[in-house]
Amino acid sequence: MESNSTSATDAPRNESLTLDYQVAIRMQQYFFILLVIFGSIGHVLTFIVLSRPRMKYTSIYSYLFALSCADAIVLWVSCFKAWIRLMTGFELMHVSAAACKVVTFFYLFSTYLSSWLIVAMTADRFTAVWLPLKASSLCSVRHARILTIVLALLAIASNVH
Repeated sequence: MESNSTSATDAPRNESLTLDYQVAIRMQQYFFILLVIFGSIGHVLTFIVLSRPRMKYTSIYSYLFALSCADAIVLWVSCFKAWIRLMTGFELMHVSAAACKVVTFFYLFSTYLSSWLIVAMTADRFTAVWLPLKASSLCSVRHARILTIVLALLAIASNVH
């Protein structure tokens, strides 16, 4: 004889899962906002430090400044949006088709740009270490800025659809 009702042994397990789920949601709510607050403070400090005049003469600082900008966009478009959804139930991507496309574009653009800037930075450091005599001409600030613009245009072109 089969019973469609829940047994006495299933009830505590279901309540435990519900409690665990609620604890996980609360942890996400606090974690996301702390991540946004401390991440934003970190990015502002990074902008300040990398904007100093003496930081403008090395290619690596150009990449780091652009990387900080791209990561700040990821932080706000992804993490802050997720925190608002958790706190209020409001999902920006469900407002309209245009909002969905814009949010998705900025998220993908900034993550692609961030990843490729790390690759460019790694190639720059590799060149500086393995080809030290050519590093001054290959690893210039001008080349870093041009490559950053090219990477940004490629990230835009690959996500403009």
